[in-house]
Amino acid sequence: MPNEPFWVTPDGVVQLNRNIVGDTGEPHSLRDRGLLESACDRPKNLWHYESEADVATLAASLLFGIARNHPFEQGNKRTAFEAMIGFLGANSYRFNMYDDDRFADSITAVLAGTETEVEFTDRVRRLIEKVDLHSWR
Repeated sequence: MPNEPFWVTPDGVVQLNRNIVGDTGEPHSLRDRGLLESACDRPKNLWHYESEADVATLAASLLFGIARNHPFEQGNKRTAFEAMIGFLGANSYRFNMYDDDRFADSITAVLAGTETEVEFTDRVRRLIEKVDLHSWR
C-alpha cells in the first residue's frame, strides 16, 4: 500500500467555511462539530479499514461526507468542494475542472440520488492529474 495520504482536518474545514461564507456576506456557523469530524474521517476510514488507496475515491468521499452531514449553517457544498480540492492538492494532485456549473450540478445530482457517488468519482478521476512537486525546483 502507498504512503498514507495527508488528511484534511476539521479545523481546516472550519476555516474554509469561514472564508467561503465570509466572501458572500453569509454568517459562519458550525452546527455540529461531530458531524464535521465524521465527514473528515470518512476517507481515513476507507484508507485504514477498506484499504482504499484511490485518491479520487478518497477525495469524493470527503466531499460527500461534508455535503451530506451538513455541519455548517451555510456553504456546505461549496466548503465540501474546496475541502476536496485541498485534499487533492495536499496529496500532489491538480484538479482540472472545465465546466464548473456542470460539476456543481453533478454534486447536487448525487445528493438528490439521481447520480451515484461512483459515477461522480469516475468524473473526478478523469479531471485530476498527479503533479511532480520536484519539478518546481
